[in-house]
Order: sequence, then C-alpha cells, then structure tokens
Amino acid sequence: EASAFCNVGDTVTTGEQKPIVLTKRISSGAEGMVFATDNPKLVAKIYHRGVITPLRWSKLTNMVSMGIKSVGICWPQDLLFYKGIPVGYTMILGKGKTLGNIFDGPDAIVNAFPKWKRIDVVTTLADLLEKYIYLHMHNIIAGDIQLKNALIFSANSLYLIDMDSCQVGNLPCPVGTEEFTPPSLWGKNFSGFLRKLEDEDYCIAMLVFSILFCGLHPYATRNGKETLREEILERNFPYDLENASVEHIPRGGYDHIWEYLPDDIRKMLYDTFKNGKTYEAVEWYEAVLDYKEKLSTKAFEDEEAYKVFPKMEYHATVTEPAPAADAPTGKSFYKSRFQGLNDPNVFNPNSSNPFAASNANNTPAPGIFSSNGNYSGSASPFVPLGDNAAKKTAPAPEPVQDEPSGDNSGIFKKFRKGLFGQ
Repeated sequence: EASAFCNVGDTVTTGEQKPIVLTKRISSGAEGMVFATDNPKLVAKIYHRGVITPLRWSKLTNMVSMGIKSVGICWPQDLLFYKGIPVGYTMILGKGKTLGNIFDGPDAIVNAFPKWKRIDVVTTLADLLEKYIYLHMHNIIAGDIQLKNALIFSANSLYLIDMDSCQVGNLPCPVGTEEFTPPSLWGKNFSGFLRKLEDEDYCIAMLVFSILFCGLHPYATRNGKETLREEILERNFPYDLENASVEHIPRGGYDHIWEYLPDDIRKMLYDTFKNGKTYEAVEWYEAVLDYKEKLSTKAFEDEEAYKVFPKMEYHATVTEPAPAADAPTGKSFYKSRFQGLNDPNVFNPNSSNPFAASNANNTPAPGIFSSNGNYSGSASPFVPLGDNAAKKTAPAPEPVQDEPSGDNSGIFKKFRKGLFGQ
C-alpha cells in the first residue's frame, strides 16, 4: 500500500535494535495497521505515512517509558523503527471479541457464553474496574471508555485496547464517545483540554450499568423523549428504588435485573443517573466485589438472582427483532437513529485470525464523536426483544470458550477481594 511504511514480511526494530518480523496483517484502519509478529505474544501497530507527528511520538515515548506491563492492558511496550524511521510500537496480544459484540443484549451474550451465570457478568465487571483503577493509580486517564475498547475471552480474561489514546501527563486523550461522556464535556474539542480524574467517574458508572444490564444504556426508555440526548440531559432514568413502576423500562427482563441487584448498587446507580451524584471507581469496585461475594457464597435465597437474566429464558439467536408496540424507539443524540452500544465491527470473529488486539482503526465509528466534535454513523440500534414478541431463530454461532485454568488472579493479585484488604 502506498501509505504504508512497511508490510508483511518486513523487519522492524525496537529502540534497542531488536528485530521484529511482521508476519501477518490483522487489521487496517485510518491511522495504520496491526500486524502479528514472530513473537506470538506481541502485535505491532504500524502507522500510515503522515500520521506520526512529533507530539504523537513524544506521547508514545512517554507511554513506553512508564513500563506498564500489567495483565490485560495492551499498553505500548517498545517503539518501532523501519530503516531508522519511527513507524509504530508493539503491544501485548489481546484475545477474544469486543465487549460491544458480547454485551449487546440477551441473544449476543447467551450465544457467546451459554453457560454463564450472573457471577460471570459481575466477575467481568470487577476485572474491568481493576484495570481502570490500575491506570488511575499511575495517573493515566483512559478518556475514551466504552464497550468497544475492551476484548473479552472469558470472565477472567479481558484486555483493554486503544491504549495509545489515553491521557498521559499533559498529553490529552483526543477522542471520546458522547454516550459515555459526562454532559459537562459535550461539545468540547477533546484534543484541546486535559480531562480530570473526576471526569472519569461518570464514564465508570456508565460502564457499570452497561455490563450489569448486558449492553443496555441507562437512559434507554420506552415511551420517552425523541432522542437519547434529551433523556440524558433531563436525567430520565427509568428505574426507581421501590420498583414501583416499570412503565418506561425497556422490555426484555431489564426490570428483573434491576430488581435483583443489591440495594447498595441500585442506590449508587440511582444517585448517579437520577440525582447527578458521582462515585469514584474504587467505590464501584468495592460494591461490585461485595456483590460477587454474595453470589459466590449463595447469599441470595431466590435462585433467579444467579441468572444472567432473572425470570427470563433466552436460548435462540435473534436475526432481527420482531416489532413490538412498546419496544423502545431507536434514538440518537441528533434525531438520527441511535446505535446503542453495538460494536462497529472493528473485530471480525469470522476472520482467519480470531484473536485480535487492534487499535489500528481510530476512524470515528458509528455513534462516535471525534476530536473535532463531529458525529458520524446511523447504524440501527439494539432493541431489546419484547417478552411477548415472536422470536426469529437462526443457528447459534460457535460459543466463545473459556480459557484453560491458570493464573487469572488479576492485576491486584492477592488483593483480589479488595484494593485495601483481604
């Protein structure tokens, strides 16, 4: 390709002159390409010509010097050069599918992990929170937190990707996703200011809700406003602490997920999305760990509490949602159809290389706000299947298999039961 510095078969070198052979192209995007290498544990991101600026290279240099080598964080490891020219960097190989592909409603999660229980969902969430807290402990702000920026291979095996966009020191994260961004930052040029750690509190809360509710947005409603943007600005959170009304909760069993959540998590979610209060990531982490402990010790009497979707049965693949009068209308921020939390196909599970750790494609995807504030995309939204709707079925795809047992102790290892104690 004319825009490529190098390609399959070429040898690049690290700053210490260690040769690395590019063996196979995994993915290609607007910024560059990701290659498999002769080291099976590493992949290489090679930028297109004209993409690397002095500022970008300075940022990558700082990131590599930080020495982040933690489990499941695909952080830049070594700078790469081709014939003496800076071209990219290496990162740890991530495995699995994006969270956006898996946490995309009942059928997606059931087909990928048919044996999962609610504890697997909660374990996934705890693992994610661990990783973001670890970044915060190193004064790193992820910035663009969303479901497409993590890969999942099993409940105990997750990988954060797109790490080169993180905010490090005085070098900002230039991208963001509005549906995961606090409204106070909407409309700003993400490359023109530094986020604060407290700006990430809202993003973490969004992540907590989205995982616990298997991909649903907290402001997804029935019989509500025309756009999701209006729902967010008016804090039209359709859930209440007394379970007094389900009128505006989307069909599909989400009212039962809410009903069976622990009281402390329900209150935290309600405070956040109804009252505008914020909680730090460590507070969410401790609450989620407590929830996990209750599930693992069978503290709940009702067996429904241990199901991914309590009081619901999901088995078949939905090829296209059947129309339902009370199903939530597709919404967007600007009156085009809202994409929900669907992943924009940056990962191709049917490719010859099903394991991908790709942050090569940084083109603003459907539903993504780029650094210049522009919005792109009009993909159809995920609409939860009504519990009285006719289901259309198709053969289920090959389930994602759990990893063989091994050291899945996570970033905090012996502090698995909590950051600050056993």
